[in-house]
Amino acid sequence: MGGICGALQVSPKYASSKDRLEEENAARMIQARYRGNTARRKSITTTTVNGRTTWRGQEMINEYKMMEFLGKGSFGVVRKCKDTKTGKCFAMKKLSKPMMKRKRIGRFSTALEFLTREVAVWKKLKHENICRLVEVINDPEHDDVYLISEFVAGGTLLEDTQNPDPLPEILTVRFIRQVVAGLLYMHKSAGVAHRDIKPGNILVSERTVNGIAKITDFGVSEMYKDKEEEKKEGDLDLVHNTVGTIHFFSPEMLSEEPFHAYAADVWALGVTLYMCITGVMPFRGKDHYSLIRAITSSDGADFDMRCFQQTYDKCVVDLLQKMLEVNAADRISLEQVAGHPWITGSNTASPTPAVVPTEVIEVTSEEIENAITKVGVLKAITKFKSTASTRDVLSA
Repeated sequence: MGGICGALQVSPKYASSKDRLEEENAARMIQARYRGNTARRKSITTTTVNGRTTWRGQEMINEYKMMEFLGKGSFGVVRKCKDTKTGKCFAMKKLSKPMMKRKRIGRFSTALEFLTREVAVWKKLKHENICRLVEVINDPEHDDVYLISEFVAGGTLLEDTQNPDPLPEILTVRFIRQVVAGLLYMHKSAGVAHRDIKPGNILVSERTVNGIAKITDFGVSEMYKDKEEEKKEGDLDLVHNTVGTIHFFSPEMLSEEPFHAYAADVWALGVTLYMCITGVMPFRGKDHYSLIRAITSSDGADFDMRCFQQTYDKCVVDLLQKMLEVNAADRISLEQVAGHPWITGSNTASPTPAVVPTEVIEVTSEEIENAITKVGVLKAITKFKSTASTRDVLSA
């Protein structure tokens, strides 16, 4: 029997070299992972990192060939990669476990603990408008953990600046409608608040009317399904900690009182919609203090509404006013956003589109505990380059 599940296929050209041993080890790992699974590949966890450079100078992580640099975050980088067995391209996020362990988030948590929760939650999310997690590569003897997710070719919804080029309205309404569908699924089916909605965390397959928008980056997301017995109805998504990106904070997030995470997601989506239409942030300031004043003020939005109404469609202005309502209790709900005439394309508000039926999603404490192997004695065995070079920008 040939192929992945058959006999080891090693190029005879390397039969007497060190490369043969490397190929054999890689092939054995791949066999073990794929054996008995000829259906659609599911999110899996690999506990061995085989980092090496081939005789051609191609950098490899297990069966993935490293390609161009896609982005950089606080704890690592994102590279495009190709599965050498299937030919499919993915995005690989490399994160430093020691750095994440040292970074405090809130009073009692670390960034590594947040990553553990992110992986446990992300594995459960399955929706067309949510970026799919394919695999987690983690070795207790290695400094880094690698998250392999689907590659979304069009990049982020907007450029990563405070004044990006606006999108045509036909694309804006399409992409925002899809983000609403993905976020509704998270809130209603999964019981998850994203807590960091912004253009940089929304990917698009292509910038055309055929493009698909996908929500990504669940690093500060929080799941509430497992808290249903602890909290009364209506308080399920009540949180005390403020996380995310300050320009997308809702007014209630800047107070010292508990607030509803789902309502904060709606506000952040409103800021995102405003940026898609105008190309500027609705709330700005010379420093954090003036920015906070702009966000929390009832007239803090950096535009003249009368002028805005003359320039843009009244329907989208109405939606923005309702999403950027300072009082969270009076703010439009996500279900109402989904039924708004600008989203549905009708002249009157429509019923909320039905959420795609799915199984109830739950993440157990055991799944969170086992999502990522805890940092123990660490030993780096490979280097992951943070910038693309002539050698590792390889053609697909």
